Amino acid sequence: MAIHRYFFWIEDNEIEIYKNGKQVLYRGEKRIDYSTGIANFFDTWKENSAYIDGDFVDFIFIGSEKEELEKFVEFCKDFIYAPDIKFTFEDLKNILNNKKNLKKFCLNIEKKEYFLQKTEFNYNRIPKNKDLTKIYVYGDSIEENFLSEGITDLEIEIKNTTESKMAAFFKNRL
Repeated sequence: MAIHRYFFWIEDNEIEIYKNGKQVLYRGEKRIDYSTGIANFFDTWKENSAYIDGDFVDFIFIGSEKEELEKFVEFCKDFIYAPDIKFTFEDLKNILNNKKNLKKFCLNIEKKEYFLQKTEFNYNRIPKNKDLTKIYVYGDSIEENFLSEGITDLEIEIKNTTESKMAAFFKNRL
């Protein structure tokens, strides 16, 4: 039995699809319009992914519109989720690294908020700021200690962002 592991970045009636951390093109496009409905989108997804009824799935929905993500989660209740696979910070980093315009953001996972800054080398926690873009992550298989998984890459203490910029400047000079 196959396991279909997909992450869906949902934004502005369009979806970017990632399989195992790499973006998947549908009909040659990076983004798919789902304005015809969630059911139509998943019919197309099933055709392209070679999904067979009864296969396991691991779906994670990511985006800034909480209500829209909840609709996708509700629609996917009929799929059989793989029991032992966990979505980790490493998985999320593969997707966030493709988002070039996303520098500082608030990550909302299961009612927990993490304020992060993406630098050239890693992700750092920053002080709370309610004005940052909120990114919601929904799914049945999110690692319980989500941020402790990437502890070596994610600095837990709050860092001075000027220090990070200076480190990047001098590293580029080498």
